[in-house]
Amino acid sequence: MSSVREITEMLNTYSDLQRQSRFKVFFSSKIPNFALDKIRDLSLTCEAVDIPGRAFNTFDYRTYGPVVKFPIQSFFGEVTCTFFCKGNLRYSNYTGLPEKRIFEDWMNYINPYPSSRGNKPDIPYHNFKYKDNYSADMQIVCYGVDHKPSYQIDLINSFPTTVSPVSMTWTSEEVARVAVTFSYDYFVYKNQTDGYPEGSEIAISTAQSSRATNLGRER
Repeated sequence: MSSVREITEMLNTYSDLQRQSRFKVFFSSKIPNFALDKIRDLSLTCEAVDIPGRAFNTFDYRTYGPVVKFPIQSFFGEVTCTFFCKGNLRYSNYTGLPEKRIFEDWMNYINPYPSSRGNKPDIPYHNFKYKDNYSADMQIVCYGVDHKPSYQIDLINSFPTTVSPVSMTWTSEEVARVAVTFSYDYFVYKNQTDGYPEGSEIAISTAQSSRATNLGRER
């Protein structure tokens, strides 16, 4: 049985335990047909995300005796992000719920369908674009209590597969939310000791944090 001293000594080697609330999700500028400032807003309105895990698909084999499992393929589960929904853009006729519309537009780019009643086709659309034209990388960055990046995971060639319904009710004044599920090819992860590629979001964040620290020391 571990003693309190052993647990305390272990924790003291780290700045603190990782807090669930200290994260940010970044979306690539490759998202089709949307302005960069709208994509940046997604990082500010992402309320929740699950850091993905990894699993092996296995094959059961037996010649004599117990069944033995062998891994045959890596499986990367889908990731769901939950976003706050903003209202109408002030001083403009621009419609609200931009978080929902961004991903609807992304899915409509993947599989175009008429956006107005007057253009309704005789048959549903079944054409899909090539994946290289619509996939984009995502980054989930975790931060410590010292505000420094502690962990980064990049989802390679991600795209939305589901935009959830947005619940509305007269009985609540809660902020509306939309959940979006993403598929991707695989993920790569880094921690702070690995170093980060130049130009990545976490590299930029780390550089900004370092500059702020140095500025505080100069003062």
